[in-house]
Amino acid sequence: FGIADLPAFPPRHSSGGVVSALFGNSARNAGVVAERVRLFQRYFDALCVRRDVVRTQCLQVALAVAAPEPVSHLRVRGWCPDPIGSQAFTALLDVRPEGQALGSSAVAETFRVVASLIFRDLATDHEELCPVADMWISARGAAAQARVEGLKPGAQVELTVSA
Repeated sequence: FGIADLPAFPPRHSSGGVVSALFGNSARNAGVVAERVRLFQRYFDALCVRRDVVRTQCLQVALAVAAPEPVSHLRVRGWCPDPIGSQAFTALLDVRPEGQALGSSAVAETFRVVASLIFRDLATDHEELCPVADMWISARGAAAQARVEGLKPGAQVELTVSA
């Protein structure tokens, strides 16, 4: 990205200059500060919606962004039959990362869950994966929950979960 593509940085207030803003009327000073905070927040929000900006190493280092902890717990909480006439089932999954702590810059916001049926050619011992679900789920709370539909009884399924 180029500098021309970035949103305009909030202008400085010119009323009275720096000295009067620092040593002038405290009520007016509080208003100036509040307005600057609001404008800077709007600018920062405009930057953060751009993937090309938030993926830069410079911004990630400045914000102390860290990779989320890996998933430490994946459990099939239960099975539900799909609609009448179908032989398929829905798996209810619980997903929990290792050490998900509030206030950490390494907290996952979402998990990607991919479920694939495994087909094995017995003659060649070759495995082929056929994806049946690919979804993003919120990681908020103690454990994220996902519903993987369309699973056949007795089928081998590979589940991949990433933050």
